[in-house]
Amino acid sequence: MNLQIEIWQQVTQHINGIAIGMCVHTLEQVGLLDKLANASAPLPLTGLCHHYRIRPGYCHLAAKLLAAEGLLRRSGDISGGDTHVEFSDMGREWLQWVEAYRCYPNLVASAMKVPSAFLGHAEIAGTHRGILDKLSATAGPHHVLASRVANHIRGPIIAALMHEWHRRRLFAPFAGKSGHFIPFDGLFPQRQPIEASARIFAEQGWMVLKANEAALTDAGVVAVGMALQYGYSVCYLPTTYCIPELMLGGKPFADTAATEEEAHVDRALDIRFSGEVFSRQCREPFLNMARSLFDHGDFANQPAVVVDCGAGDGTVLLELYRAIGEETRRGQRLEDYPLLMVAAEYNEVARKTCAQRLTQAGIPHLALFGDIGEPEALLQSLIQHGIDPGTILHINKSVIHNRTYHPPNTPVLAVNPPHSSSVFITPDGSLIASSDLESNLLDFFLRWKPYIHRHGMISIEAHTVPAEITALHIDHSLVTAMDASHGFSHQYLIEYARFIEIAGLAGWLARESVQLGGNIAGAPTLSINHFQSA
Repeated sequence: MNLQIEIWQQVTQHINGIAIGMCVHTLEQVGLLDKLANASAPLPLTGLCHHYRIRPGYCHLAAKLLAAEGLLRRSGDISGGDTHVEFSDMGREWLQWVEAYRCYPNLVASAMKVPSAFLGHAEIAGTHRGILDKLSATAGPHHVLASRVANHIRGPIIAALMHEWHRRRLFAPFAGKSGHFIPFDGLFPQRQPIEASARIFAEQGWMVLKANEAALTDAGVVAVGMALQYGYSVCYLPTTYCIPELMLGGKPFADTAATEEEAHVDRALDIRFSGEVFSRQCREPFLNMARSLFDHGDFANQPAVVVDCGAGDGTVLLELYRAIGEETRRGQRLEDYPLLMVAAEYNEVARKTCAQRLTQAGIPHLALFGDIGEPEALLQSLIQHGIDPGTILHINKSVIHNRTYHPPNTPVLAVNPPHSSSVFITPDGSLIASSDLESNLLDFFLRWKPYIHRHGMISIEAHTVPAEITALHIDHSLVTAMDASHGFSHQYLIEYARFIEIAGLAGWLARESVQLGGNIAGAPTLSINHFQSA
């Protein structure tokens, strides 16, 4: 097997293991997995939720995650919530190792302590070693399914360590070479976390150790190039840790709601990660779409304002302003036809970060509160700042699916079936029917429609993929992890085809469109669209 493919499979198993680990722990703890194992026919998921007192939205999400990993089969009216489940053949084989996931709370807790370990306030625990020894004893190191389970178990600590080493640039001294030994003392002042990390990396086959030194293997060099992929899972470790409480009726984040602090996610880290993903995956297709609006000679009819709703750390606004300034005809006339960049942000941490970066870059800007789900309020705020709505190019990245859900105003019949097979959940753990969620999305498009008729909206949006397609591409994509982090934090990823269809029903036209991720996930996981209302 190609080394790149082999290491990518390990990385996906680590990250997707984090996605299902706590779900498996919870379902096994309450006895639901035993019930399924002893069933001779598919069981109704709604009945199982009621019997085991699991919040239905989260239970349906857990079933989708396990189906995406090829362990369960779903049938029935999935989009309507009448889902039936049974183990697949692979799932029945997998059951012999399910007790390995019983320690997942400890595994995630250890991963959450990794940053403190590098500050000398904790130690990096080897919670996973005893479990791996049992797996090896029962199945041997070359059993494919046991190996996948082993990587699920390694997932939390590997993710936390890879992220911490990447963030602190601790891989830099190895210069991207295998066999290049570096003394532990030369990497970081605190020796314990370095030695403990190196041992764990060595167990994965990514490092070799001798005396007081370590070197990357060929596999390790490849893995380091993929270190960024672990960031998103690390952002959501607080949510991951609370999955049992969420599923079984607790309110782990209730106390922080009143203080407006986000306990379910490391928002600052999430903002940085989102900026890095944009730079690596979305930058060129996004800029290609946007540049054309500023590269013709009719300067008076070009956008005078760019509004990024959900601006994050400001990366998109920064990159766009620089591209316009350096690569378009408008850039040569900015003194005569100035361009204002507006960061509209719901999150205060992001708003402050964005304003600081734009100020340091010397970019004309305005930073204000904005909610993608409240376009009327946002436009009123812009008007109060003297901005003409007809001069705005709207842009956004990964915020449409993060809107607050409200029961739809548009009749359900307006959204044509077949509906999404994804799982949508309210903050209290209730299941949202796919038709209701799609009607809510249609409402969203209709509310924004009056404001994008002239210059439009360039939207970068993430998408889910049906579990049955994901299972056909097992260990090749991170769809399972995306579904888990978004689902348990009440975000609403929908399949690309349905997203475009519903936009069309609202009278939105995609002037340009780029889809990404389909080659490894079987369907697009990311799209960039320049929409305009018809």
